[in-house]
Amino acid sequence: MSTMAVYWPAILSSTLSTTFQAFYLQRPTSVPLSIINLMNPVLILFLVPLLKDIVYPYLARMNLELHAFTRMQIGFAMAGLSLFCASVIGFEEKLKTQPEYNPIPITYFHEEDNVDYTTYRVRGMSIAWLSPQIFLMSVSEVFAIIASMEFIYLEAPQYMKSFAMGIYFFIQTIGDSVAILLVLIVKYVTQMHGLGGSWICNNLNHGTISYFFELLMVLMIANMICLWHYSKRFRPGYYDIRFRVQERF
Repeated sequence: MSTMAVYWPAILSSTLSTTFQAFYLQRPTSVPLSIINLMNPVLILFLVPLLKDIVYPYLARMNLELHAFTRMQIGFAMAGLSLFCASVIGFEEKLKTQPEYNPIPITYFHEEDNVDYTTYRVRGMSIAWLSPQIFLMSVSEVFAIIASMEFIYLEAPQYMKSFAMGIYFFIQTIGDSVAILLVLIVKYVTQMHGLGGSWICNNLNHGTISYFFELLMVLMIANMICLWHYSKRFRPGYYDIRFRVQERF
């Protein structure tokens, strides 16, 4: 469960930042910005039955059943690839809002400062470029989250399964709080120490959000290595084996 405490902040930060990125890309006027937030749940609704009814049965017939640890590692790897794609898009956005690329000016009102600000939208770069990172993150969630819930439920003692699931969702809540804290820490440190400029700004033109995605990617790679190390030392739970034997008789 400790690896999931790192996974949750990464995917939450990535999801929020993806919406932030979408504002600076071109899209048809009939397409609302909120469509970015709908793509993830729609993809998950499609991927879950696809894996459950087609992919996993096919692998079982080939004697290639995926253990929960393997599926979690696949999920972490997909999350790392998604963050890499986000980093590349963030770098391109930063580059192509420079004057020589003739970006599209946008004026918006900032309520806190009570003034109008001008920012720039990337010319010729569609919102569709965000599709790979959104798809990969959805695949990641389907593999990692479902596998981790299945693992916790099966390995918990029979009379503590509800308690174990409660701990799991409590860790998810902690992960969401850590995501907010991580954003605040990164923003403060990069502003104070000038590590290539502030990584996270209200105006993406002035920030280097690609570095933030790279930080999340490094955390995800380290998380995947830790999970691999734990999986090598794992032994099936005593209670789980005992109750499975009893169910057979």
